[in-house]
Amino acid sequence: MEWLEQEKTTGPVLDRARTILKLQPLLVSVLGKELTKQCLIISYTDGTLKLAVANNACAAKIKQLAPSMTRHLNKHGLKLHNVELKVIRNPA
Repeated sequence: MEWLEQEKTTGPVLDRARTILKLQPLLVSVLGKELTKQCLIISYTDGTLKLAVANNACAAKIKQLAPSMTRHLNKHGLKLHNVELKVIRNPA
C-alpha cells in the first residue's frame, strides 16, 4: 500500500478512494440506509460532491437534506460546498 502512495500517478487515485470510503458512512448517517442505497458517489472534488441517484424523488429528498449533509460532512473534516445530483436508472 505504501508504494501506491509514493507513486505520482497512483497517489491521487488512492487519496480519492480513501475520501469516498470516508464519505459513504457519513452519507448513511445523514440520508439513512434506504436513501443511501438509492445513490452512488460519483466524485468529490474541490468541495463538490457529485451523486448519481435512482430517480427524481430521491433527488428531491437529497436536495432537502443538502444543508444538513453539508454541515455534517464539514463537521467531520470534509470541506463540502456544493452537492450535484444526476438522476440515472439503477445507480447501484
